[in-house]
Amino acid sequence: MPKQGKKIRFNLPVGLTNRAASMASAAAKVKLSYDKDGWTRTIRVSDMKFQWVRFDDKGDVDLRNRFDTERSAYVRKLVFDRDDGGLRRGNISLVPASEGLVDSKIKSADNRDLVSYADIAAAQIKSFEEKTQWFQETCSQLCVEWNEGHMRMNVRREYLLGDSMEAVMSLSRKDLRKVWRFEFIGEVGIDAGGLAREWFQLVTEEVFDPDMGLWQSTEANQMMMQINPASGTFF
Repeated sequence: MPKQGKKIRFNLPVGLTNRAASMASAAAKVKLSYDKDGWTRTIRVSDMKFQWVRFDDKGDVDLRNRFDTERSAYVRKLVFDRDDGGLRRGNISLVPASEGLVDSKIKSADNRDLVSYADIAAAQIKSFEEKTQWFQETCSQLCVEWNEGHMRMNVRREYLLGDSMEAVMSLSRKDLRKVWRFEFIGEVGIDAGGLAREWFQLVTEEVFDPDMGLWQSTEANQMMMQINPASGTFF
């Protein structure tokens, strides 16, 4: 056995050292453009999740935890109760920004990595038109192909919002990515896209109808909407 205090040299597997170095190097390059009181969103190397980090005037990480009216920040954190493939439910709360972690990857319907943290960081330097195109192309890849299944919803026009909410809330996350086709019960028609457009328009009008009590106009601008604080009383 080696004597106490004697130094021992050993080599780590090349694959392990290269992987750790590449992860750290890639994470160092990912820094989203956000400059508000020193806060910056970066990548946490341990699990590749986005985290908020605050830097002081010298460029070092500010580790102070005490509340400060000018430096402290809070973000929303969503914790899901369960994850069984269905519609997820959870609780939202405000937590210190340093505790707000977000996944940096987006997966496709067949569980492939669709967008990585590097893709998200690279998109920030694009022009608005390029960002719009990138966003639309990415969203199109989230959809399930028609030949892999689609959803048909039957709703009554006189109970449109209630039937629609019940139908949508019963869908799994994968079903939400499928193509939707609609049928108004008691009406003759084949949905080749026109009924779907009508459904989205009518449901949107009902949801934002002030008489429904879900949304209300803001005080600053009547053309802007905000959640009605009393909406939980009605629904």
